[in-house]
Amino acid sequence: MKSIGGKDIAELVGVVAIVASLIFVGLQIKQSYEIAIAGQYQARFDSFVAINSSKIESDVALRVTGKSVLADAKRVESLPENLLHWLENTPVEEVGYHYLSTIITLKQLDNVHYQYRSGFLDRESWQPLRAGLVNELLDVEIRETPNFMRIVYEFRGFVLHPAFQAEMESILQEANTDAQK
Repeated sequence: MKSIGGKDIAELVGVVAIVASLIFVGLQIKQSYEIAIAGQYQARFDSFVAINSSKIESDVALRVTGKSVLADAKRVESLPENLLHWLENTPVEEVGYHYLSTIITLKQLDNVHYQYRSGFLDRESWQPLRAGLVNELLDVEIRETPNFMRIVYEFRGFVLHPAFQAEMESILQEANTDAQK
């Protein structure tokens, strides 16, 4: 049997070092890719906010949006009566404002959730936002005023990332459980 010499050990150490450096480079590439995707997600969110913020600053856009929301709401049979009453008795510009600000808030939370899932936000930062959502999304039937965020999510949630939609469904279940207590 041949003994392992210094040259063989040096070659083995060299191979291990090459493999380790390739693994390290691979991890760096993966991390760079994840950072780029998160940056793209953030950039899309920023564009969304800019577009909708400009609508909020326009009386015409608020009126058009409010009328559209009211028309859509009238076609929904399952719409809570208190929400329909509120929509019909609120100026359309105000309805438009509430809708746009709510959809911006939902997209912002979607973005924050994406950053959390991607590892760019720690659990301690996400949990207070999630807890606030549970309180915000309490069942519409027990609130004195319509829960616009919940309604907008239920009718326009398809514009959100699927992982955030799943989180929202979990939050809604939690809010319903809390409301029953």
